[in-house]
Amino acid sequence: MTSSAVLETESTPSTASRYEALIRIAASLRAQPEPRKLFDILAHELGQVVQFDAIAQFDERSDKMHWHLCPGCVKPKAPSSEIDKEQTLAAWVFRNQKTVVIANLADERRFPVTTSLMIQAGLQSVCAFPLSTAHRHLGSLVIASVHRGAY
Repeated sequence: MTSSAVLETESTPSTASRYEALIRIAASLRAQPEPRKLFDILAHELGQVVQFDAIAQFDERSDKMHWHLCPGCVKPKAPSSEIDKEQTLAAWVFRNQKTVVIANLADERRFPVTTSLMIQAGLQSVCAFPLSTAHRHLGSLVIASVHRGAY
């Protein structure tokens, strides 16, 4: 085995560890009533399953977006108080309960506010999906990458 293959194997989570992280995520969705704590758990556990440079959660109850950007991302200039949340990708995903994958944010026209802020942050691709249990809709989760076509 070459040294690059060893490094790749050591840095790539095993299939078993990915499944374990997904099980912990599912258990957290069912058990954690506090949205902010749930977001912190999701950010950590989801990082074991898929690579992302930014993660955001839309909490429908509080009508707020919670963002976590990687150290390499630039904080967008527009204050969140100026953003019409109903026009964001996260709110659309929550309302429609549909997943959205955008391979290249520069080509996206449906969510101009979200797209502009993400591009300012240095992000290029995104995957957004609804957060739901069998009993209720919790909000939505957005993961993004500085790489085009990451999802």
